[in-house]
Amino acid sequence: MEFDYFIVGQGLCGTLLARQLINAGKRILIIDDGKPDASSRVAGGLINPVTGKRMVRSWLIDQLLPTAIEEYTAIGNESGEQVVTVTDIIDCYTSSDDKRQFYDRALADSEFLYVDDLSGTFNQYFHLPFGTGQIKPALHIRIGTILNHWRSRLDASGMLAKTSFNLQECQISPESVTWNGTRASGIIFCDGQAANSNPYFHMLPWSKDKGEVLIASIPTLPGNHIYRYGHISLVPWDGGLFWIGASHDWKYVTTDPTDAFRTNTISILEKWLKVPFQIVD
Repeated sequence: MEFDYFIVGQGLCGTLLARQLINAGKRILIIDDGKPDASSRVAGGLINPVTGKRMVRSWLIDQLLPTAIEEYTAIGNESGEQVVTVTDIIDCYTSSDDKRQFYDRALADSEFLYVDDLSGTFNQYFHLPFGTGQIKPALHIRIGTILNHWRSRLDASGMLAKTSFNLQECQISPESVTWNGTRASGIIFCDGQAANSNPYFHMLPWSKDKGEVLIASIPTLPGNHIYRYGHISLVPWDGGLFWIGASHDWKYVTTDPTDAFRTNTISILEKWLKVPFQIVD
């Protein structure tokens, strides 16, 4: 069987691209081994309209937000499950400087930043000596739900090869690409950090970044908001749990979880949370 495209990687990028190509009438084959610790599988799924310590607008956010709502709503309708939630981020200030910086940014650009202090609503859950701000709208995408639905759909349609990809098994010519005896007109790489070792892309200025997260049970904390304290975010997760993260490590030597991140994050949670929590993963 011949395809129009091979797609390497069934993360969020590969899945959304596959959907677009299928809707355009193209024949595709996704090659993916289903690693449980792939970036898309462990991502919190948060689209934040502001970014960084300076809380400036995320790149192209005015176009991104309505497009994301439209596309993810359509994907949810196709699968029969809700995969996008329009929500807010409750920003719990860590210091007076943190609060002042939020206020300054809200004065400069008030579309997404709200300075009304919601401590009265949330002080039963958190220690809030400096109060709170609010960021909205933000989007919470249930990436795992999307990936699982599309993996089943692709598999049932003969468009998924559940194996790891090795470029040495490819024969690439100007006219076509052949992989394991199957031919396509082209190949598209959506395999994340693996592109760092791809001879076609290894000269790009890669900066690999390792993130760690914890999954926790916090049964009394409302799950209809995202909460932030410094660099730590609490994001609703499957089964009523919370995703807690993430770290950034540009000098890591292992991709495994570390005791240091777990210990440091638990220490922050003990300082921040008033309600009981239990780390489950």
